[in-house]
Amino acid sequence: MSLYPPDEFQETFVLEQVQNDRYTISDGTRIMDLHLVQGNPHAAGMLMVHLPKERLLIEADLFNPPAANAPLPPTASAANTSLYNNVQRLKLDVAQIVPIHGRVFPWADFAKIVGSGKTN
Repeated sequence: MSLYPPDEFQETFVLEQVQNDRYTISDGTRIMDLHLVQGNPHAAGMLMVHLPKERLLIEADLFNPPAANAPLPPTASAANTSLYNNVQRLKLDVAQIVPIHGRVFPWADFAKIVGSGKTN
């Protein structure tokens, strides 16, 4: 049986300790915060990772950056807007997005896409 959008909680894993939208893992040197993405049109229960010291946001499927030297997309998708809204809601300090599918992308350029107010 297939669900659309897929539900990550119905797959083979559950992070039971993600409470209040956050779960922190640390080795004593680096901190990695996992956050639930609320209002995500792509998949319920999806997580994003924030490395606060490095100011990196790691995510999958919510933003796929354009190729290097390509123009910025003129519109934001619902998934793009969801990602942006979650980062704002959580007050994360992000300098770069590290997408699972694509190249590292400056947060400021992503904010320009979402801030245009145009959606597709």
